[in-house]
Amino acid sequence: TVAVDAVPGTYAVVAPYVEVQGDGQENGRAEMIRCADARCDNPDVIDLGPLRSYSPAALRLTDDGTAYILVADSGRKEVKLSVVRRGATTVEQLASWSLQPDRYGSFSVSETDLNGLFSLELRPDGRPVVIYRDTVSGKLRIMSCNDSACRDPSTGDVDIPVDASHEPTVTMDSTGRPLIAAHERGRGVVMYKIGRASC
Repeated sequence: TVAVDAVPGTYAVVAPYVEVQGDGQENGRAEMIRCADARCDNPDVIDLGPLRSYSPAALRLTDDGTAYILVADSGRKEVKLSVVRRGATTVEQLASWSLQPDRYGSFSVSETDLNGLFSLELRPDGRPVVIYRDTVSGKLRIMSCNDSACRDPSTGDVDIPVDASHEPTVTMDSTGRPLIAAHERGRGVVMYKIGRASC
């Protein structure tokens, strides 16, 4: 999937793609295209590295134009959180974790799975938060960066019913705590507020 975000002075797109070589071999890669305005006459094209298969992506920009990028690579069976700092043309990997097979033994992620499995949001101070669904237990988990470099992220379970954790929609309130909207069987759409910012 293509991910897009914009703040005043910065417009950015993350685009995973596949190059087909002459011998038929497919090489997957991803790029971030960054522009200073919507006309995008002189874009920065930043290589985000190789990907082994179709890889959904999410992108969030801080107010100063720093880009946080989440890519789920089912070929390498991992999820990566990276950053491109304001004005930089190189990518820094901040954190990664392994994808676990689901109950059918599959590691695949698809366009629809991105919203159901992974969500990238920013706290008001710009620190990234990733909420993702554990494909083994079915529970939601949270990875919260304690600083902009994400040197020692906090992780934990999100205590909501498993049947409400399949396709949640996540945002942040003004205090930096996640709000999760989900459809819970028998109750309809329910809003959950995580009581502790780090869960």
